[in-house]
Amino acid sequence: EKVVERYLESFTTLKKSQQRQNWPRVHCCGTSRSLYCPECYSLLIPRSDWPSEITPLPFDLKVVLHDRRSAATGIHLKVLHKNCGINARNVDVYDLERLDPLPESFPPDTYLLFPSDESIPLEKVSRKIHTLVVLDCKWTKSSSREHPRLSHLPMVHLSKPSHKSFFWRWHSAGPHCLSTVEAIHEAACEVTCGEDRVKWLSWLYLFGLQRDAANISEDNKTSYRETRRTVGTEKQKRDKERGKALSEQQKKERSEGIISGKPRKPQWQIHAETTMKGDGE
Repeated sequence: EKVVERYLESFTTLKKSQQRQNWPRVHCCGTSRSLYCPECYSLLIPRSDWPSEITPLPFDLKVVLHDRRSAATGIHLKVLHKNCGINARNVDVYDLERLDPLPESFPPDTYLLFPSDESIPLEKVSRKIHTLVVLDCKWTKSSSREHPRLSHLPMVHLSKPSHKSFFWRWHSAGPHCLSTVEAIHEAACEVTCGEDRVKWLSWLYLFGLQRDAANISEDNKTSYRETRRTVGTEKQKRDKERGKALSEQQKKERSEGIISGKPRKPQWQIHAETTMKGDGE
């Protein structure tokens, strides 16, 4: 954790240099962008400031995206892999919101990185893992793991995840909840048995730049959590009453046939089920 923290803090020093201040915004894929383009995966900072060397990941990586592309840190790895001359291993991104088709099958020794009651510690399969599938989504959108082409994959979790995340997004899920790129970095360390944690740090390059630009401290994240805290407050009581009223209204509408009794499925799930049905015919 300290190694990562020192690396990320180094970007504050870089920001103060005249070199960093002169990085221009670039028009790419229809809009003005800084650092990189999440659409075409172009790295937009001057080539002279790109990471000098990036060690290939110890596994093929499949990022399943269910979030805004501009906010998804898994895209950082695709950008670096595409632009920095990394020929070994593959890094692929599949955007569920855009209905990107997932592979019909995965190679042997493919694992889904997702903590659950059924998942096993990553270190137990570290010597045989070939492909790692990672969900890039908010914790509240983790239903994407139930995609019919992912649901059969064995699940693994980080054996010793860092206590805190350096992500600028805040949440109330507690410790050990990392951003996608942080989790992949730690997975690489675990798969190689922690032989040299420093050599994987360059995969956090864009994360470090964005984190520094966001400039949100741990104190600020704590303040945001307190601001949104509702347990035992008047707001919680009002929300409960509104929830009850909405529930009663929906029951009435169902009984009158105004709305369906089944919850609406997300578009990616409808598309996946239709595709799987077509494959089976």
